[in-house]
Amino acid sequence: METIRDAALDRPTPALALGYDTVLRAIRSTAITADTKTVGAETTVNMSVCKGTSEVMKALSIDQSVSILGLGSVDEKMAFVQKQKTTEQSVSIVVHASHQTGTQTAANPTLDPSLHGQATGDFVRAYGDSYVDSISWGGEYYAMYTFYSETAEESRDLTLSLKASGIVDGMQASASMDTKISSFASTTAIDWSFDQKVSGANTAMPGREGIIDFALKFPALPLDAPVVVAYTTAGYEHVAKFDIDFATIVANRSCLLDPTTGLIGALGKVTSLQNAADRLQAIYRCYGYTVDTALQGFEDALATDVAAIKACVAAYAGDPTAKVVPPPLPSLSRGTPTLDFASHFACWGGPGGDPFDFGDVRTAVRNQQRLVWLQLHGQKYVDAILLQYRSVRGKSGVVKHGGDGGVAQNGVNLDDDEYVQIINTRADVYCDNVWMQTTRNQITQVGDQGGTAAGWTVPADGTVVLGFQGRASRFLDQLGVVTMRLQPAKFV
Repeated sequence: METIRDAALDRPTPALALGYDTVLRAIRSTAITADTKTVGAETTVNMSVCKGTSEVMKALSIDQSVSILGLGSVDEKMAFVQKQKTTEQSVSIVVHASHQTGTQTAANPTLDPSLHGQATGDFVRAYGDSYVDSISWGGEYYAMYTFYSETAEESRDLTLSLKASGIVDGMQASASMDTKISSFASTTAIDWSFDQKVSGANTAMPGREGIIDFALKFPALPLDAPVVVAYTTAGYEHVAKFDIDFATIVANRSCLLDPTTGLIGALGKVTSLQNAADRLQAIYRCYGYTVDTALQGFEDALATDVAAIKACVAAYAGDPTAKVVPPPLPSLSRGTPTLDFASHFACWGGPGGDPFDFGDVRTAVRNQQRLVWLQLHGQKYVDAILLQYRSVRGKSGVVKHGGDGGVAQNGVNLDDDEYVQIINTRADVYCDNVWMQTTRNQITQVGDQGGTAAGWTVPADGTVVLGFQGRASRFLDQLGVVTMRLQPAKFV
């Protein structure tokens, strides 16, 4: 029996006993009659820690063969999962609340007498390979954090860190978990995303700090816009006295849709690799990196393998009785592309003051962090430097490093493709003078002529300035520049 969630079937709205093609995700004509049984309301609230896409789909009660993997139309829940761009190594916290107001099931199915002995291909094209044997109505709420670990080791370490924070797969959802989850997300070095969705009820969703509390209360909310939240199908081969030869159809269904051995499982892996490559390409675009031809070739190979799998589906649509032959999928032998780069740090000035740190460079690059604004304050010395960054989470606040004296110089707004390029300094115990120029020839300068002069220019090899760190108190004691140069992805 196959579970299909939240309007995964094509329109019109599914009816009990309606025919269905599980490979093509399409409603067909009715081939059976059945008795109807009605079951009462059911509510569930679950919290899961999932690795990869397949575990996320299981946590959200989505059938493994649904269109999220590219074999049909995309409904809201499947689009939600697709939007998260999970990979084989990503780890997700999934909160799922379901309130089913009622379920109808088909009992004692009987084949229409006029269809006995019909040719297999004609029957499947008209009536599908299965029929809808249950439908549930109600509403759902689901929320999801996805942490984008890159390697199996990083994924294991992340899962252990979640466990150390009291966040474990399968544990009972309680309001206290909200604080643990939001705290973990705020402190982890792994880049992450958050999203949530509600159906069946016209109600505002919570902030990410209150998702567990909202999920626990969801079953009690009035469902003023109920939807079909679940239904299942059963193969015609299970119908009593079904006399149409279905052996090849069952074998083809398994070859295509079995989540472990079928092409759908392979397609899930290919899709995961596409998501990993897409994340790298987004980083490359952020920093203007265009020379990883191997990654582009890998993406082309992935697209070729997806096309090969879809060609099998198209062949099945043309003749469902022909044996499906799985194609070779060479992209799956390459491994997973992961971020690679070289970083460098240069500094000028003395050892006084308190340190201020740029942070972990790998985390910054994965979050597409870049400097978007800076300002120097000073007079005889450089009194302070003010910095603002932007990442996939938006702009940071402006942070000042140094004292309150000096004269504020012109602020420098850096465009998306603009970076600090040249830094000239004079420094000894303090930074006496700092002069900066960007790749678009914006210039800012402050300070006097004390200290020893030094000049620095970004290497012309793709290196970019990510930001600054150093030491500061009353003045800017030391200024350090943090740079990064992307390199072709490593496959692990």
